[in-house]
Amino acid sequence: MAPGEPVVSTELGLDAANRIDRLCDEFEQAFKAGGKPEIEAFLGRIEERHRPALLRDLVGLEAELRAGVNDRPRVAEYLQRFPDHKSDVEKVDHTPIPFDETGQREWFVLEVNAKQQEWILGLLSGGEKIHFTFIVFPADEFTMGSPEGESDRQTDEVLHRVKLPRSVAMCDREVTWRQWTAFEGRGFLEAYSKQFNRTLAADEPVFGVNWYEAVGYCRWLTLQARMASTDQCYDEPESLPKDGEGNPKDWPVHLERHGFRLPTEAEWEYSCRSGTSTSFSFGNDRRLLEHYGWFEDNSKWSRGVGQPRPNLRGLFDVHGNVFETCHDWYGEYDPDDSEDVGGVSRGLGRVRRGGSWYSDAARCRSALRDAHLPMSSPTGSGFRLALSPSGDRPEAVRDK
Repeated sequence: MAPGEPVVSTELGLDAANRIDRLCDEFEQAFKAGGKPEIEAFLGRIEERHRPALLRDLVGLEAELRAGVNDRPRVAEYLQRFPDHKSDVEKVDHTPIPFDETGQREWFVLEVNAKQQEWILGLLSGGEKIHFTFIVFPADEFTMGSPEGESDRQTDEVLHRVKLPRSVAMCDREVTWRQWTAFEGRGFLEAYSKQFNRTLAADEPVFGVNWYEAVGYCRWLTLQARMASTDQCYDEPESLPKDGEGNPKDWPVHLERHGFRLPTEAEWEYSCRSGTSTSFSFGNDRRLLEHYGWFEDNSKWSRGVGQPRPNLRGLFDVHGNVFETCHDWYGEYDPDDSEDVGGVSRGLGRVRRGGSWYSDAARCRSALRDAHLPMSSPTGSGFRLALSPSGDRPEAVRDK
């Protein structure tokens, strides 16, 4: 399949050649997952009239896979297509897998035994295990922004080359209420459930937290994962100059450190695109968006993370569900600044990307830029975690 070509369902009425091409890709994922049930389930989905031609292609494909496979996509990426395999997906998502510094496997699963602090007594309580799957993107260079001919293009999406000098690991899903309540308790969850007269599920993305609170979560999670204090990407807020409301005027990020953080805007777009240059990570046809994200045409609210199809590298919900807050201040792109250093030094708001459940398709495009004040708490905004993986030690901490 050519780079940037839409990844689509085999039931969308495409011509036979495209169907066979896509089915071969799906077979490759099933084969790499290594499980006979997955391959049998895959074969059972194929219309009988297509099987002879497909199986001829698969014979050669299997030989190639057996000869040179050094990595496998996440099993959950394949199994999530089948409702009967929900327990299998959860098993994969909840099995700690260490970071592979050799680059042979480009994902890992981090398990954190999170404890809340009782602020009155200064004690730690609880001990819920929360899990995060990360996809590793190597250092690279890419074209950021959108071409002048792209439909619904905005003037702030100027095309320019950006160098990412470091590898980055992006969480494959947005932070959920389950992961957030391990940090902050159920206060936010219950307040928003009452405000909107709606029970918010634990696997829905957290929303309504401001930029400072998202950074606070990153600092807390770094400690919970038993990383060293020198791994904190954000310094102690007490050490920073304050604004009139007592918040840091700026909160610089140390991209060279290995703790949890918000992604830079360039990291976000690079991982969202995953090698594509089209309006969306799946191509230019916005009619396919309903298969990849929740937006105004197919949802009246946020939904559980990881339900629509992922992008080419396995990131879910990069289009829609909730906007994802980035580290950067919002500002004009500097075409002469070709290396990602975390954006401009100051701006009126912090960048958010990806669109939300109430956005139209145009606002869910890969290049679309948006911003909000760091103290604001939009109900359509959440966040996705990032970290700079280290070759010095496993990133997947196994709690004893």
